Amino acid sequence: MIQAETQLRTGDNSGARLIKCFKILKGSFFKVGSIGDLIVVSIKKIIPKKKVKKGAVMRGIIVLTVKKLYRLSGFNLQFSKNLAILIDLGGIPIASRVLVPATYELRKTKSIKILSLAARIF
Repeated sequence: MIQAETQLRTGDNSGARLIKCFKILKGSFFKVGSIGDLIVVSIKKIIPKKKVKKGAVMRGIIVLTVKKLYRLSGFNLQFSKNLAILIDLGGIPIASRVLVPATYELRKTKSIKILSLAARIF
């Protein structure tokens, strides 16, 4: 679960390495976020000469969380990192590649573009 002040890594090639969540916009609860929720982030660490700048405020979608994900079929998923992908105001990813696997729960949030760019889908 992601709360305010949580630091996440990015799972794309936008140029940001470490981001910090400071607001959960859309989700099941407005204080904690899970996979597929929309958040507002600030960029803390970057890779030089890329698309984003340090300190910029952007939106992101949570892709993976450390908290277990329970499915109705009885299958449980747990990942080792908290990851998000940066998007613009229209919901389109800033990056051209998504380097991490995505989950089917992103389909509910209508982020089909992220699913099509993902390397794998769980």
